[in-house]
Amino acid sequence: MPVFLTLEATFAFQIHFARGRLGDHEVWVFMTHRGKGWGLRTLQDLPKGSFVCEYVGEILTNTELYERNIQNRGSNKHTYPVTLDADWGSEKVLRDEEALCLDATFSGNVARFINHR
Repeated sequence: MPVFLTLEATFAFQIHFARGRLGDHEVWVFMTHRGKGWGLRTLQDLPKGSFVCEYVGEILTNTELYERNIQNRGSNKHTYPVTLDADWGSEKVLRDEEALCLDATFSGNVARFINHR
């Protein structure tokens, strides 16, 4: 069953933080240190391997994602892609017009704010 996040936002000139629930966990969307972008955090410990949320977005080819990035160049718009066809361990190398990714820029959910290393 899908889990949806409901946000309660505090606005000034922009969102400084938003609080909501993701399943049983309270989560916060916040501006990261030194203004590097938005992040998602919880103040509760999550067991290793816990399911956090599903990543939602538009399915694009790598070529379409590249074109979207070119259109957004010079603006503050960011894309939030996840590679679907990385061809790791594959004998076939995928061309950009074949390889797919999931981009949460326009149709996404709170998962796009989860930072990783």
